[in-house]
Amino acid sequence: MAILVKFNEFNSQLLKGSHQFNSGGHTFKIALFKDTETVGTVTSAYTPSLADTTYTGIAVYSREVSSGTGYTTGGTTISGQAVTNSGTIGVASFNDVTFTASGGDLGPFRYIVIYNATNGLLIGYYDYGMATTLSTGEDFVVDFDGINGVLRLG
Repeated sequence: MAILVKFNEFNSQLLKGSHQFNSGGHTFKIALFKDTETVGTVTSAYTPSLADTTYTGIAVYSREVSSGTGYTTGGTTISGQAVTNSGTIGVASFNDVTFTASGGDLGPFRYIVIYNATNGLLIGYYDYGMATTLSTGEDFVVDFDGINGVLRLG
């Protein structure tokens, strides 16, 4: 699994109580983003900016994978969120998420963006290094480390 790159505002948002990772807290989603963007008729390279703060701010210019073939624009709700302690370290964890291509190719995508669907604030993203396209029937598993979790504070 790639390393989570946190958006700049995430830490201060966390301290202000903007994210509730506990079970029954906020709803979190995972969304697939391409490494290109199209403005008008011009397509160019895209990398999420760490200065971005909201999902609606990055879900423009055809950056996100379109709905269909096993994906819905806006992403998939992440289940199994929990907060536990490991000694003096707080750990936020999620269940793994599986995307399955159906009825055609899914992608291409390069970035896996995690955001708080309750308030639209961005948390972070995983960069898989190159664009990935799934053929019909293929799976892509986002493996949230069951031991170390998605986020550790200590």
